[in-house]
Amino acid sequence: MVAHAGDVRLLDFGIAKLLAEGQAQETQLTELGGRALTVDYASPEQILGRPLAVTSDVYSLGVVLYELSSGARPYRLKRDSRGALEDAILDADPRRPSEVAPAPDRRALRGDLDTIVLKALKKQPTDRYATVNALIEDLQRYQAGRPVAAQPDSAWYRTRKFVGRNAFAVAAAALVVASLIGGGLVAFLQAERARTEQRRAEAVKDFIVAMFERADPQMGGGQALSASQLVRQASEQVMAGDLQDPYARTEIARVLGTTLVRLRDIEAAERAARVALDEARTHFAADHIEVLRARLLMAQVMRFRSDFSGMRAELAAIRPLLEKARDSYPLDYLGAQAAQTNLEIEEVRYADALASAHAAVAIAERHFGRDSVEYAGTLRALSQAYVFAGEPDKGLESARQSFERLLAAHEGNTRHPQVIESRVILARVLGSSDAVQEAVVHSEAAIADAVAVYGADNTTVGYYTQQSVNHLLRAGRPRDALAAARRSFDILKRDAPRDSMTYVAAQNAIGKSLVAVDRAGEAQPVLEFVAGAAGRLFGPQHRNTFEARALHAFAVAEGGDIARARNLIRACLDAVGRADKPITTFPLAVHGQIERRAGNEEQAIRLLEQSLGTGSTIREEFQRAALMIEVGLARFALKQLDESRSILEEGFGKLQAIEHGSTPPAAHALLALSRIDAVQGRRAAALQYASRAVQFWQAFDATHAEAARATAWLHEIAGQGDK
Repeated sequence: MVAHAGDVRLLDFGIAKLLAEGQAQETQLTELGGRALTVDYASPEQILGRPLAVTSDVYSLGVVLYELSSGARPYRLKRDSRGALEDAILDADPRRPSEVAPAPDRRALRGDLDTIVLKALKKQPTDRYATVNALIEDLQRYQAGRPVAAQPDSAWYRTRKFVGRNAFAVAAAALVVASLIGGGLVAFLQAERARTEQRRAEAVKDFIVAMFERADPQMGGGQALSASQLVRQASEQVMAGDLQDPYARTEIARVLGTTLVRLRDIEAAERAARVALDEARTHFAADHIEVLRARLLMAQVMRFRSDFSGMRAELAAIRPLLEKARDSYPLDYLGAQAAQTNLEIEEVRYADALASAHAAVAIAERHFGRDSVEYAGTLRALSQAYVFAGEPDKGLESARQSFERLLAAHEGNTRHPQVIESRVILARVLGSSDAVQEAVVHSEAAIADAVAVYGADNTTVGYYTQQSVNHLLRAGRPRDALAAARRSFDILKRDAPRDSMTYVAAQNAIGKSLVAVDRAGEAQPVLEFVAGAAGRLFGPQHRNTFEARALHAFAVAEGGDIARARNLIRACLDAVGRADKPITTFPLAVHGQIERRAGNEEQAIRLLEQSLGTGSTIREEFQRAALMIEVGLARFALKQLDESRSILEEGFGKLQAIEHGSTPPAAHALLALSRIDAVQGRRAAALQYASRAVQFWQAFDATHAEAARATAWLHEIAGQGDK
């Protein structure tokens, strides 16, 4: 071949031949000299010595393209010989390039590029691209992001291949069939199958076109649809029977159901999942991949319905089947493993969840490589499992890796759902460590991106907003935390049953936030509900249950019912004492707070100091500083002024150091220090402390009872100076 610049290029795909009417005719030279070819790049018809056409060059170009894209040859040989290679070219199906390429390249090859290369390598010339130009045009369509002409192998194509590989056995069976019904039916069935596949493709195309037409305001009634509304409407059309073909209905219903789960539209997702499962069971065997996929979707729906027993039964049934098919369907197998991890987290089996998460990481690495999106996703799940298991430090590296890998994979698009979810989990892990401010930054960014993608009232946004409450509380922003908790609950309560983990967690966020803004009395009904639900969800001996019961007792005390609060906290402490090992010292601290409000300061000091001493499970600096201030207030009531000053100043200093200086506990410390200074004759210092306390309450909550008390005290000491 001579290039435009006049350079000569040698293409060695065998031997040059003259084409007559599209096919190569043998000359006397090649007839006498035998087959002149390079076997590695020879087409099946060259191996068999059949007439050649341009499609033979397409095959050879396909081999070159396979090597360029994957770095390997198409066939895996049982022995290194020319005969073995010829056998493979004639009979073996080449592996997909994405299966043999280096791990960093697999994701780019998977899909259309795989299909293009494999079409060029078809055994039958008529199944390949008709011309080299057709191959080039399909590659150009791929580069431009347009649909390609090549299509993955159909079931009928695979059936024909099976017949070709097992000709003798199939022929024997065919003789019996032919003797009964005649050969004409075979041709009819082939033609009918082709017509069916064409009708199915047309039906799917028409359905998708109609779906997007409904999203157009000019064609859909003048109202633009959100992504969630569009998918829900499409799902309703499937269920209404607009898509008649049962195979197409199965797959589209499952895909729509999966999308609705991701959008957290669980009610619509469940309807779509039931359609997919019913259709799959009607038309496929029990172990068919479409049946297993539909059941996996149903298991995911059950998770969000808090039907954990149903989810457990589904996973127990389908995981062994998917494990057997893991080499053919690794992504589905990985999905089942991820679902198992989520189930174990929901059932508070954190050790099992960690083991399942590690297993998922190993599966992703083996099948997809460490540079894949799938691997990054399993790192995200692993970090989440570590958080629930109480080991956030171990999960932080995994969480950062997951976020950075996914962000790079999606070309810096922070609004990709996988990136958003990974960022939320990174924020959770950061919030469980000392990097609270960084956690808030990531959390708020993730929520903003989620709102842009899903809409402000979407369940996903509600879930992510609820996750942000703890970060805001730890960052010393209790009012923002309360606003986030209420906003989250307003969204989540629409779909979450009252006894679900989602509903209870949203209520708990409101209760904790009310306590943090010094309105624990208002939180009584919320925290009473949470305490009861925690016992059902976690069990009576779980740490979460003990701490929920203790917080409820504190709210009752703040509401003024000291006798009931004492009964509640003593019952809780009795249950803690019956636990196999010390679980939490938080109820002990609450007992101390209740006794201080009952006027029993000496017992309050003893209980509070014990809760903060050796073996304390109260790790967060904010909580420890707030409890130190409680001790200081108790000592002030006992008129131990110097001891009170010392511990109040220490607790207040700790709050300032962690940016919690503008919180109710800090204001309580300021007012107590003002009173101590007034008693000890330091009026100027007393005025300064009182002024700071008043300024805090005016900015934080001017209607709070403490705001009135602080203002009255400021006026009192200011009036003393006037006298």
